[in-house]
Amino acid sequence: ELRVDLASNEFELKVASANVLNYFNSPFGGDRNNFGSNRGASLEVEFNRQRAKLTEALYRLDADILGLMEVENNGFSRDGALGQIVADINQKYLRIDYSGRNRDDSVTNRYNMVGIDTDGNLEIDQYDTIGTDVITNALIYRPSKVSLKSVDIIEMPNQQAKNIVD
Repeated sequence: ELRVDLASNEFELKVASANVLNYFNSPFGGDRNNFGSNRGASLEVEFNRQRAKLTEALYRLDADILGLMEVENNGFSRDGALGQIVADINQKYLRIDYSGRNRDDSVTNRYNMVGIDTDGNLEIDQYDTIGTDVITNALIYRPSKVSLKSVDIIEMPNQQAKNIVD
């Protein structure tokens, strides 16, 4: 549940979603995926192109809450796919000033990820995953616009069809 903090009677909140098309960073230095093989880019040059395009697209959406589909399910550390996406978008808000130093032009536009301690060790890290598939869904948000009140995982029904033998 994300809570909206209203400063006045009127408040604009932009919510969007995006399919990140099997964004997998584990083969290219990201955290390990314990659920199977890579469904994303097979070459580093392809991954770098996907990463650059994805970062630009999500940055330009300019959403306060952003739902992401088909993110690699390799945890919630900085080196997981979701952590890397958040870091890459936030990097777009850093500017170099005339003296050559980094200046954060827009702290209010920076994102946080919704991480969940699924293994119960009281840390949100690379060992926390959602579900049992190599991909998952995720949320990122701007803490300047909304605050995280609680996090729940809604278990979806699991359907298994019997094999048909001719």
